[in-house]
Amino acid sequence: MGGKSSKSSKSTKIPTKEVAKKVVTPFKIGDAVKSIYGTGTVEEIRADGTIIFILNNWELAYGSKVKCFLNVDAVQLADVKAVVATPSSEPAIEVVSSPFKVGDKVKSIYGHGTVEEVRPDGTIIFILANWELAYGSKVKCFLNADAVKANEGSADTPPPPPASSQSSSAPASTPVSAPTSAKKFLANSLVSTPYGEGVVLEARASDYVVQLRKETWELAYGQRPTLYLAENNLTASTGGLCGGEKVKSIYGRGYVLSKRDENCVIVESEPEAWSLAYNQLPRMYLEPGILEKLEVQ
Repeated sequence: MGGKSSKSSKSTKIPTKEVAKKVVTPFKIGDAVKSIYGTGTVEEIRADGTIIFILNNWELAYGSKVKCFLNVDAVQLADVKAVVATPSSEPAIEVVSSPFKVGDKVKSIYGHGTVEEVRPDGTIIFILANWELAYGSKVKCFLNADAVKANEGSADTPPPPPASSQSSSAPASTPVSAPTSAKKFLANSLVSTPYGEGVVLEARASDYVVQLRKETWELAYGQRPTLYLAENNLTASTGGLCGGEKVKSIYGRGYVLSKRDENCVIVESEPEAWSLAYNQLPRMYLEPGILEKLEVQ
């Protein structure tokens, strides 16, 4: 005889994946949009409502464009006329009359020279006669007319002495040299500079000739840098951190590039410790107290 089975059948539940709810946006690909970062054109619209667009008014290194990924609430439709720039004529440059002409002898806070060019905007371009760079290169100045004065006499030759109103029979007075201010540092003094520790080779009237220590900074073929610095760039050597020394901090190992003041040292990271995009090395502005001096092996 047939009968019903006493065992009840159990239903098996099959797990289903949750389907992400598609967000409806008022935008479409190609729309001109604007955000707090600027205007651009929509490239992609994701199902979750993310709007992806390229900024028109922002460009990175090597011509790279900035791509934004923003929620639909952070993007608005832009006026197409405002996004597409219409070509316009460049504003005319106001011609400024200048008291100088090509060939004039002029002087500035950087020295004296001869005018090579006078631009319509009043810029005076001249080559300094008393300043020379490496390989005999000259320094060219681009200054406003207000920063330049006519050089009435050559700076290389002293002006003639004024005519004396006394008779020739009067005894000539002995010229008295103007007192010179005492120099703060003398030759062979140990000094600290923004570029490292060194020794004064010569104390000149307007500056100091300083040679950096070999342990601090060494050029090709064992040459040591020679600096020409004003007195306010020198302090008595205290044996603290200086340019060229190897140090360690919480950010890794690096080298001191220069010392801005007693409370700030500029450190560049070692290539093996930390490198940025395009192999650029990070530069950090740190307090000397968090740095540990390392011995260079």
